[in-house]
Amino acid sequence: MADSKRRTFLSKLISNKEFAAIFTLILLWLFFYILNNSFLSLNNLGILFSVIPIYGLVTVGVTLLMIAGEFDLSVAAVFALSPMISALLIAEGFNGYLALFLSLLVSATIGFLNGLITTKGGIPSFIVTLGTLLLWLGITLQLSGGEPHAFPVPISLEKVLVGNIYLDGIINSQLLWFVLISFISTILLERHKWGNWIYAVGGNKDAARAKGINVDLVKISLFILCSLLAGFAGLMQSALYGQVIANQGGNLELDAIAAAVIGGTSLFGGEGFTC
Repeated sequence: MADSKRRTFLSKLISNKEFAAIFTLILLWLFFYILNNSFLSLNNLGILFSVIPIYGLVTVGVTLLMIAGEFDLSVAAVFALSPMISALLIAEGFNGYLALFLSLLVSATIGFLNGLITTKGGIPSFIVTLGTLLLWLGITLQLSGGEPHAFPVPISLEKVLVGNIYLDGIINSQLLWFVLISFISTILLERHKWGNWIYAVGGNKDAARAKGINVDLVKISLFILCSLLAGFAGLMQSALYGQVIANQGGNLELDAIAAAVIGGTSLFGGEGFTC
């Protein structure tokens, strides 16, 4: 009886998509370690853990939106536009914190417009955000003049965004932000009615609407959150490297979707998680 239960448990564990993704990741890390034993050195891990959380934040937003059955391809543009606005405002004498707030406000507005056009216009989000991707990339390129811009944020703000905390940068601000936001997202998905609404909207929006769920509001809020996280992640990357360039989010939208799917999120909505 105990052996039967154990076999059943192992069978369920192995067939679980999340387990497969984690197991594959472990195998890849071991493979690269065998090829080069410096792969897991503190220095290399510090580099990995300073970059991975930045893209992870974008993936969290994209994942939540995909669970609701929508896509946002414009995250790559927002990823560059947000720090570009901050850099230009700081160059004009704006306070660094105010510049960051205004750039995030623009990011949220872009998400709101994406959600509004998708829900009220009845246009698929893939088409809407593909168009806004090109629009905001063009505007970012125009603002940059085709040149990199310095990102001179105050030291205190830089520490909040990308400060090293422990173990030569392995534990850093961006990692803590990623863990915190992922944890909150998971709690909301699994323990809050808003998470139930997200799954319901992605699974069957007509049934969700019949149950009294405001489908449009749920989707618009997720578009806003997705853009906010993309803009915040873009600020982190620019603070990390000390500059912002117009194409720094190149192919980020596809990477985020791929990461979400590998992590167990369905392309058809209604299924997925953030941790």
